[in-house]
Amino acid sequence: MLQKIILISSSHLSSNPRLVKEAKALSEAGFVVSVIFLQHIAELEEFDEDIIKELPKVKFYKINFGSKNRASRYLNYKRLLRKFWIRINPKTKLSENVFFPEFKKLINKNTADLYIGHTLLALPIAAWAAKNNGTKFAFDAEDYHRRETTDKIQNNFAEVIEEKYLNSVEYISTASKFITEAYRKHFELKKIITINNFFTYNALAPREKINNSKPIKIVWFSQTIGLNRGLKEFISKLVLQNSDLIELHLRGTSNEFIQSQLLENVSTGWINNIFFYPQCNPIELSFWLQGFDVGLALEPGFSVNNEIAISNKIFQYFNAGLAVIATPTTGQKWVIQQAPDAGVILSPDSNLDILKSWAENRSNLEDAKQAAAIAAKSKFDWDDEKKKLIEVIKQI
Repeated sequence: MLQKIILISSSHLSSNPRLVKEAKALSEAGFVVSVIFLQHIAELEEFDEDIIKELPKVKFYKINFGSKNRASRYLNYKRLLRKFWIRINPKTKLSENVFFPEFKKLINKNTADLYIGHTLLALPIAAWAAKNNGTKFAFDAEDYHRRETTDKIQNNFAEVIEEKYLNSVEYISTASKFITEAYRKHFELKKIITINNFFTYNALAPREKINNSKPIKIVWFSQTIGLNRGLKEFISKLVLQNSDLIELHLRGTSNEFIQSQLLENVSTGWINNIFFYPQCNPIELSFWLQGFDVGLALEPGFSVNNEIAISNKIFQYFNAGLAVIATPTTGQKWVIQQAPDAGVILSPDSNLDILKSWAENRSNLEDAKQAAAIAAKSKFDWDDEKKKLIEVIKQI
């Protein structure tokens, strides 16, 4: 029976809540769990440390090239040299992951029965680790990587990596039934399971009584606030509504240029009702979200993956007991179909009449919020979903 598991990621812990949930679930199931991950943004290191403190039974090993200390600066210098070397020798192992030597060093000191790659660039590392130690590896495909972007070079790179390694994995886990269907077309003989990005249900704090005089609070969040996230299009429709009835709150890293572009042609009345917040740690975020009424899931469907994936945020809205407004991607339509009373699908020609309706009839809004909280407990609870992961690993 498997005992030791190492999860491998090429991103921050705070950027990968799915990995954190799986590490915690596997540790609680009795496995000895370690995580090897990459850090490259100094501002996120504090958030990573908060997560590490929350999981004392899990061992964490970091590769950091984003800090200002000497070791990180030296590693970043080596990264740049390796990038140059890859241009001259594109077939080098470094082309699959520029930090291959650092990952190898940590893996040689920390062997496991199963290695799970949690990002595309972690897949070659997991495969090497399993081969080098005579053990096994698996892959968690939170995205459909070979069609993740509109960049053909990046998509082709992902396809090459997947074709090279996924035929040898013990299983592939995905974050939506539609990603599972997509991968099954390429790897029909492999075990592929869907593990949705649900969150552990926690009872919500008592809510204030309905107050028709207060504006409806709408929230959106991500790691970054950008111009390609569907926000500008939403704001252009939102400002046609009565600014006395609605507020918009946006959380994520941004700058003055991005904010000015989003607020371009927005009236003074509305500018005073649109608020920006910096990124925060995932623990704080889950509590912060509970102070709002409506969550926005504005995936634009710009790529095949964006169309069929299901983001973390939509399930976090449910977990916070928020009514949901979602764009009509295949993934998000499936979510709303599971809890139709908790939100609406925003058609391309919508004028946001639903917000006017909720503002004029707050009891309908409260009903939607209540439906979201019920769905979070009965349909979207991680404590139920994680059992699929534990079961598939126990079968190896």
